[in-house]
Amino acid sequence: MRRYAAKIVAGELEPVRRAALGRLLDLYLRLTASAGQATDAYHWFAPADALVSTSQDDAWDWWSHEHANLLAAVSTAAQAGLHAHAWQLAQALVPWHSRSGQAQERHDCQRIALSSARQLGARDAEAHVLVDLAAACHQLGRLTEAHDHYEAAIALGDPHAGARALARLGTLHLSEGSYRLAEDRMLEARALFGALGLRRDEGVTLAALAQLYEREGDDDAAAHTFAEALTILDRTGPLTHQAQVHNGLGALCAKTGELGQAEQQLGLALRQARALRDRAGELRTLTVLGSVRAYGGDPHGAVSCFRQVLDAGLPLGAMRARVLSGLGVARARLGDHTEAVRLHHQALAVATAHDARDLRAHILIDLGDTCAAAGDTGAEGHYRSGLALACELGIADQQRRARRGLSELGRTRSRDPDPFRQQHDHRDHGDDQADAGARSDRLVARGRLLRPDRQHARHGPGEQA
Repeated sequence: MRRYAAKIVAGELEPVRRAALGRLLDLYLRLTASAGQATDAYHWFAPADALVSTSQDDAWDWWSHEHANLLAAVSTAAQAGLHAHAWQLAQALVPWHSRSGQAQERHDCQRIALSSARQLGARDAEAHVLVDLAAACHQLGRLTEAHDHYEAAIALGDPHAGARALARLGTLHLSEGSYRLAEDRMLEARALFGALGLRRDEGVTLAALAQLYEREGDDDAAAHTFAEALTILDRTGPLTHQAQVHNGLGALCAKTGELGQAEQQLGLALRQARALRDRAGELRTLTVLGSVRAYGGDPHGAVSCFRQVLDAGLPLGAMRARVLSGLGVARARLGDHTEAVRLHHQALAVATAHDARDLRAHILIDLGDTCAAAGDTGAEGHYRSGLALACELGIADQQRRARRGLSELGRTRSRDPDPFRQQHDHRDHGDDQADAGARSDRLVARGRLLRPDRQHARHGPGEQA
């Protein structure tokens, strides 16, 4: 049919061919709208005029068969000077690229869209495109570009795009371990979404904020904020972000020792992600589930989860470091300490490349645990390095992990028959714990002064962050 259409239109004059191309692009936009309605696609831009009602399975089948043509349609529209079609179609494809994990395709589409929006002088469209281009750069590990695009989107002055950029910039800071900057940006975005009456965006931002609190060890604030996010998302959607909340609740339950509840929450998140064909969400949940099983005494189950993530062949960004170190923990539990150490060092390299300092602290403590289990004298150095970084970043649960590891080493050495070594080690360990504890106390005190009432949501929807 396409070859026949091309043959017929080839003999027509340029205005006729251009009009035909415009109608074809309109068709693609309407089909994308139909598919988006069927799959609960979540994005600021959605073509308003759906063509047909369809099922979720049919929508995903359409995407899997047509996405290469859709990319070509975006490029063709831009080359033909149909710039409104180019940026609109590229933006309509964002949820599909996001959920299928196609970061490079998303990047390439948004590059074209950015050029088209600028050709039209459409500053609001340009700002939104910059947000999605930045998100693709973040997923691809191009962090400097991501920062620059987010800042450029904010500078254009569109309130909605600016709020989206602030929320995503908070997520970027979170991935780098800059928790204070992340919290500030997310709270500012939440206030803007509330002022604009964008409850769905506010719920999504609260879910990200709750993940931040869970990562830094503020479990009470995390639980409260997850509940607040779920209250909004249960009413507004999107379903993909409801699954992310269950993912975060699973991680939180695991930290508090409620492993059965953690498995239940993560199982729910995994089923939702798979039902929605949210590949990226599925891999995030498998990563958390693998960690829960690795630390909870099911190393074989952990290895299975982590292998599924690595075998997916999708760009994981900094999450790859978490997967590799978790796999190292599982291998150590299975007695393969040499392989575990190798995996931890691979994870450290990935975390360093992505400037993910909180992950570095976590991995260093994992490495300390593995070395301690193997009787390696390097364990203490890894614990101390992880503890220093966790204190600097204010990550309470990782500080506790490192101190617990050092304490175990101290008890082991207290049984050493060499009294001089016992005294020397005890003095150094105690001095280090006191210094680290003092640094941690100062950080916590400073955090409370700057952010009172840490047990509740920081700002109401209409307040200034």
